[in-house]
Amino acid sequence: MKPKPLSFGVLCLVMAIVPAQAEFLTNFLSLLKGPSATEGIAIPRPISGSGAERVESPAPPESLTEVELPAVGENEPVAGKALSSKSETLQSEHSIPGWDGRRLNILGIDRTDFPDILVLMQVKDHQGLPALQVDLDGFQLTEDEAPQPVFDVGPCTPARYPGEPLSLVLLVDTSGSMQKFIDRVQASIYRFTQKLRDDDQLALVGFCNQPVLITPLTSNKKKMLKGIYRLNPRGFTALYDSLYMGVENLSSCGGRKAIILLTDGKDDDGTGAQLSRTPLNNAIMAAQRSHIPVFTIGLGEEISQSTLEKIADETGGEYLFAPNGADLDDLYSEIASELGRGDEGYYRLTYRATESHKDGSDRTIIIRYEDATAIATYPAPKKLWPF
Repeated sequence: MKPKPLSFGVLCLVMAIVPAQAEFLTNFLSLLKGPSATEGIAIPRPISGSGAERVESPAPPESLTEVELPAVGENEPVAGKALSSKSETLQSEHSIPGWDGRRLNILGIDRTDFPDILVLMQVKDHQGLPALQVDLDGFQLTEDEAPQPVFDVGPCTPARYPGEPLSLVLLVDTSGSMQKFIDRVQASIYRFTQKLRDDDQLALVGFCNQPVLITPLTSNKKKMLKGIYRLNPRGFTALYDSLYMGVENLSSCGGRKAIILLTDGKDDDGTGAQLSRTPLNNAIMAAQRSHIPVFTIGLGEEISQSTLEKIADETGGEYLFAPNGADLDDLYSEIASELGRGDEGYYRLTYRATESHKDGSDRTIIIRYEDATAIATYPAPKKLWPF
């Protein structure tokens, strides 16, 4: 006897049920595997238009905040952020700082106890130093433009809280002219590595005639130390090639990542010509595509400040200047603070999301404190069907 064909209504019902069952089984199996190491931790993502998204040919930010910078005498070098005849431009990953006011930076968002949300942030004062005293009642927060009840704000140490680990590459100039600085450089880098969390990873690249990967990415601090003391100055300076190698080592890493580049000179083959095969703009574009900020440190008086500023500005990093090796500890500490590995100026804020549905939607939060604003997005948890 010939079997009866399925009616149209039954066929539609089967087509509706099967995908839903498949999604449920997938979610159920993922629960059996247990939570991942970073479950509940959301990486703050910059929203479109905040100046953080990188493209191959980045346009300048729509609004620039100009400041009048004091002149520095030629015989009075000052360590720290470089003073330039150009106006400062906005290049922050998760913040919209006022250069004449406080600077607020969102470091991480923890949604483990959703709808209670924990936000880790950094506050700097008008001089760019960690803000040690803030008005804890002065923070205002909105989520998708709706004011949210903030019920806990206080100082904290980021390493004690859950969050995304860092992946870093240190690029160190090992040309012959670095011989007079190398002892200070090694000591400062070692102290910088001691600020890292146990789950952070770091790679070390030394560059002279060509870049050399001395220590591949590792969380083992003993291996980091061995690599630091293998730095041996000699030769010339292939700076752009080293930057490109640093980007290649980080491009496949997830989470937060950054490059710290230290040099006492410029890309030079000894005759004043460029030594690197990689053009500077190509190395910068590679960092932009991989969303890797590059912090540059110029050491001594023979540097190309304009080049180091260009690398930092166009990748969202920062340029710092050290007249001599004695300033390096402070500058590496400042970068550690920027990356959330300092000890001061960090605060936790907890609020309860009024939109408590676990719908998996992206939520945009805006935090305001005095004249500083920070913006980030996080994905809400997604409720398992059909429970």
